[in-house]
Order: sequence, then structure tokens, then C-alpha cells
Amino acid sequence: MDDKTLPRIKQLASLAEQALGTAQGNLASGDFRAAVNRAYYAVFYAASAMLLTRGVERRKHSGVIGAFREHFVKTGLIDPSTATSMAKYW
Repeated sequence: MDDKTLPRIKQLASLAEQALGTAQGNLASGDFRAAVNRAYYAVFYAASAMLLTRGVERRKHSGVIGAFREHFVKTGLIDPSTATSMAKYW
């Protein structure tokens, strides 16, 4: 892992946490559309951070989804039922 990767992973993890917190606030206030949007991005940022731990970076959402399945689901690191739950956001 190079000097730039760990800070990027931390940044993406922070973005995921922030998006999740915002989604929870949106949900509590009844703004369901915004809650779904922020929940989606929480999953996207978290998956992007996980991929970087494997040295994989994708820019497009479809690329993140495919790479996540390849590197985490198909290898057995993530249970397929968890991936199915995540796919509801994607």
C-alpha cells in the first residue's frame, strides 16, 4: 500500500460514516428520498474503501459494484446474503 492509499481509505470511510449519519437524520425527519440517497452513498463509499484495501479503485458506480462482487463476494469474504442486502441500495 503506497503513502496515498491509507489516507484515501480513511477519507472514504469518513465519507461513508457522514453519509450514514445524514441518512439517519433524513429518515428521522421524514425526508425519505434524501435518506435513500445518503444511504446509497454510504454503501458506495464503504465499498470503495474496502476495494482500496485490495489495491482496486473504480470511479464509476457500476465499476465499484462489479469489483466489490469480484473481490469480496465471489471470494467468500462477504456472505452473499449481505451482498444481496447491499444490492438493494444499488
